[in-house]
Amino acid sequence: FLELYKDNYEQAVARGQRAVEMNPSDAYIKARYAGVLTYVGEVERSLRLLDEADALDPFLPVWCIEERGVALYALGRHEEALDALGKLVFQTYRSRLYRAAALMALDRPDEARKLVKEALAGQPDLTTSGFMSKERYRDLEKRQELSRRLEAAGLPR
Repeated sequence: FLELYKDNYEQAVARGQRAVEMNPSDAYIKARYAGVLTYVGEVERSLRLLDEADALDPFLPVWCIEERGVALYALGRHEEALDALGKLVFQTYRSRLYRAAALMALDRPDEARKLVKEALAGQPDLTTSGFMSKERYRDLEKRQELSRRLEAAGLPR
């Protein structure tokens, strides 16, 4: 993920792949690498890796499990993203914001605004720009679309 923050997408993929090769039975590494793959646009591959991680350890931490919902959102499968993220036992501000963005894509702004309010209740200093600084999609159009949807749902700029 450090390579993603520097926009070194190829290096992020190479390091993630190497980590999986070094420890192919580590579900956490696979799930975190799946997040990298989503950001670089290899979303179907990300979903396959998440299936492998889940088969290895069905009790992964929520920040690993939420990657499935993020991947589904990235594919434009908004109903499935809502379902996956909604099943999380613990809702993070990230899962709430991705659910809000999916709801905006489905033209359900009232529900989206409610989720943004919930996210802000737990993180009062949360902003679109702060959130987007961590959502490192290589595809700038994807970044802009997510940002627009979150702002339309009421997340401060």
